[in-house]
Amino acid sequence: FVPKHWMKHIVVSGNVTVGALQDILGEIFHEDHEDEVEFVQVVALVPPTSRGVIKKMRRWLGKPENSHFVSRVFMFQGALLKPQDLVRVAANQATAILIVPDVMAPGVEEEDTQTLMQVAAVRRAVPNVRILALLQQSVHRSVAISLGIDGSDCICTDELKLQALGKSCEVVGFSTLLSNLLQSAGSTKAKPEEPRWLSLFDAGVGNEVYVVPLSDGYLLRTFEKVATDVLNRTNASAYLIGLVEQKSTEQDGLSVRVTLNPGSEYVIKGRQPKGIFIAPDRKCIIQRAGRRGRLGEHAVELEEVESDDDVKKEASALMIQKVKIGRQIAAAERATLAPTPPPKKLIEKGGHIILALLAQPNARVTNPSVGLRHFVSPLRRGRTPRPIVVISPAIPLDWPDVAEAAEVYFWDYAPPLRRGDLERVGLQRAHTVVLVQLPGGSDQEFADADTIFSTKLIETVAPGVKVISDLLDPANVQFIPISPIAAAIGVAAPPKGGNHRGARFAQGMAFSSVKTTHTLLVNTWFRPSVSTLASALSLASIASVPVPPEWEGCTYAELYQHFLQNDSSILIGLTRQMSDTLQDPASTTAGMRRGFTIAKTLMSTLTLDDATAPAEREKARDVPESFVITAPRGTETVLEPGDVALVISGVQAPMQLQMRPRALRA
Repeated sequence: FVPKHWMKHIVVSGNVTVGALQDILGEIFHEDHEDEVEFVQVVALVPPTSRGVIKKMRRWLGKPENSHFVSRVFMFQGALLKPQDLVRVAANQATAILIVPDVMAPGVEEEDTQTLMQVAAVRRAVPNVRILALLQQSVHRSVAISLGIDGSDCICTDELKLQALGKSCEVVGFSTLLSNLLQSAGSTKAKPEEPRWLSLFDAGVGNEVYVVPLSDGYLLRTFEKVATDVLNRTNASAYLIGLVEQKSTEQDGLSVRVTLNPGSEYVIKGRQPKGIFIAPDRKCIIQRAGRRGRLGEHAVELEEVESDDDVKKEASALMIQKVKIGRQIAAAERATLAPTPPPKKLIEKGGHIILALLAQPNARVTNPSVGLRHFVSPLRRGRTPRPIVVISPAIPLDWPDVAEAAEVYFWDYAPPLRRGDLERVGLQRAHTVVLVQLPGGSDQEFADADTIFSTKLIETVAPGVKVISDLLDPANVQFIPISPIAAAIGVAAPPKGGNHRGARFAQGMAFSSVKTTHTLLVNTWFRPSVSTLASALSLASIASVPVPPEWEGCTYAELYQHFLQNDSSILIGLTRQMSDTLQDPASTTAGMRRGFTIAKTLMSTLTLDDATAPAEREKARDVPESFVITAPRGTETVLEPGDVALVISGVQAPMQLQMRPRALRA
């Protein structure tokens, strides 16, 4: 590969698969990034053992929808561990090198080890190139940092996945909200024959998170004043939700701090502050002109100033091995923290969360490490922490990380997951069941089979229990049947325009962690603070606040301003019942009543176990079918009955709306 002097190029390598390359290329050359990648080329270096990858990729690149970037993608076979292959792809002139593992590979430890060895080889050969790596397990992040990678450039699958799934148990639709903000979506618009809820969902899918330098005209102004000014200048299409600030300390030198909702009265100051915005694209973010003209009316993103890291040093395979041995020794020393089964009182009372770790019959599941602390942490930050029951074929290796947490229990089972296993941990009275596929299966084609079958089993046995499924391949959502309520109110599964438009993804009942991590890796290359922001969102205090009837007819922008001014909170989206959006807005009330009538009639005809308590039957009847609207255009989105506001809480988290909209308008 011979780079052109007027072009930049990035290298994508590792044990990269066809699916990973399609996700990465689709995100890099998405229309939302066309200004940033106008002079960018991508060089893919695939392993010599993956002979079919190049052939399949050439066929995919030949499709008409990829014609705008096919001439800027170059395919090579080789390995980053070989110096001659680094020369072939001009690694010394690359803007960045992305190292991606095979998430479907049987050995997670082996994949991370290979990734880290490739990082070491590249750093030794090309000391100054920026490296972004995707790891399966967050315990290996410290090794990656010691090899010379900035912490924000190391994406860990288990951290992103389990934090998002854990938060979704507390905040309905959070996984969908996070996915929409972290990846670019097409400009698909609902067709006339499709339900109206789909057009509302599409309006929010196109929004992303942008980290943009703030105009110096905002210095020494409060966060509320700046957010309101941006809202007015953009006609309520861009929302300021946080800050990225550089702080200077004597001990650590220059450091970067990411803060979501610093508070309405927070005064913006410091060196080169940046704003975290939700907007359809970067051009929509309009700011006040700076006093020195540093920024015009349209924001321009500057290169991120990375913090100095004193822990960067050379490492080898021996260090990686020592980390593994150290983890095993630590687990053995804390063997006294053995897991306890859920008590009988808990199962009878209910309201708990079940985390079901699924395994293929031929998978190696002896003491898997799954990152349990990432699942537990968001749930322990809520107002009313719920008990958690982990059900797995084997005790996770990282169980000591959560053993001392309050009300975290364990139950083992022999795969595949059966009805009796779920009933032993109180399925009928559970609040939420989260299904996660354990790594290590050898059959990639049917990797999601256990998740699909378990979802269907749970929804048949306990239709009133919320189920959240993590799918390795988002296309497999079509094999999970939609619920009777969703079918009755006109929900297609999945509609044309992408799997993300399927009902389960829109409702937050399905999550594709693999695709999300691939797109997050790319967006971290564009905006280095985004990876830190993803974790900050999962750990933030996000409240679901029902919108009272008095607010019907008000705009989303008015609600955003109300939360900002009165509760020091930031509105980031809505959840809306699908039954409310069957008909034209002029007949919203009639549509809502019709939808609830259909829903209650269907739920009353569902056959539940005779032993199910009457309260559980009533619970099953009242489960709403809602979808997520991610930060829609404020002046065009009108609040409807049954809406629930998703807000990043301030010092005093809002529990309910008390001010009437008339007072707000006055």
